[in-house]
Amino acid sequence: MNKKFTTIFVFLILLTNFTFLSALSDSTPKSADFPKKRVTNSLTRILWLLYFKKIQNKGGERI
Repeated sequence: MNKKFTTIFVFLILLTNFTFLSALSDSTPKSADFPKKRVTNSLTRILWLLYFKKIQNKGGERI
């Protein structure tokens, strides 16, 4: 159960990163990249925080 959750979560993090960054690089001028990259970084940070909280809730069980 924990391994399945980990795999899905890491995939989700990578997916959000690549989706946002590829959407940026295609259609926006360079000056507009900065705020969107900040949004991407904060989304990734939130996902990682949720992931580590989930691990701690398992009773300190580490991967």
